[in-house]
Amino acid sequence: MRLLRLTGPEFEQAGKDGRKAHVRDEVTAGKPLGLLALADDEPVGWVAVPPRLDNPRLATRPGSGR
Repeated sequence: MRLLRLTGPEFEQAGKDGRKAHVRDEVTAGKPLGLLALADDEPVGWVAVPPRLDNPRLATRPGSGR
């Protein structure tokens, strides 16, 4: 999973454990991370949809509107 809340260099430098810690910290801080799809109260899917301002990597993407 790529975390758009980290820049490319931050993502690479963090490593797997650092990225897990980053997600844990984001959840603890109450930041929205995405949507969970449920079927009969069982999780069946997930999609990341955090606020645009929390995604520094989107600023360099074509069509980002920035």
